[in-house]
This record gives sequence, C-alpha cells and structure tokens, in this order.
Amino acid sequence: MLSLIRKSTILGSILIFLVLNCHSTAVIYKEPVIPVANTEKHSPPEEKLNQGSYVFGIYPSSPAQEISCPGGANYPEVVMTTGVWDSVIHILIGGVYTRKTVEIYCKK
Repeated sequence: MLSLIRKSTILGSILIFLVLNCHSTAVIYKEPVIPVANTEKHSPPEEKLNQGSYVFGIYPSSPAQEISCPGGANYPEVVMTTGVWDSVIHILIGGVYTRKTVEIYCKK
C-alpha cells in the first residue's frame, strides 16, 4: 500500500501536469493586429465547439463546420484551447481519441 505522502505526491504531480498541459493557440488570418481573445474587454465567442479526432489526431471524428462572420469583410479569429478536461481525455486515451475546444471570434 502506498503511504499517504506518496499518494499525495502522485496526485499533486498529476494536477500540476494537467495545469501545465493546458494551452491555447490563436489563428489570425491576414491581419497583423492584437488578437480579439487577448484584449481586456472582448465579446464572448460567436461559436464555441469541441473538435475531436482519432488515431493521434489523424482522423477527424466529425466533418469540419463552416462558420462565417456577419458582414463578410471581417476575418474570423480561431482560438484552439486544450483545457483541463481535454487534457484528462488525452491522458486516459490520448492515442485513440484527442479533443480540443475551439472558439471563433469575429472582429466588430
């Protein structure tokens, strides 16, 4: 049996790994400006969805959704985030299924 200290050390290590594994990537198309998601006062995302894939991210679990911003001239900003639950899924079944949270912002 593991001692209480050893159990808490293992649990603490897992929690630190989950927190450090969370990251986000902003994809900005054709405009050299500050990302909408990084500004202090930004509107909520136009769309927020989960995107999954199988076999190390090679095969998507569903077809890609087409999303356009109102007005046509505005280019969307896509923020892909690996959150805590995404990391838990990755740790448990990472090679089989992976998931990312995707947020789409439209510049106004």
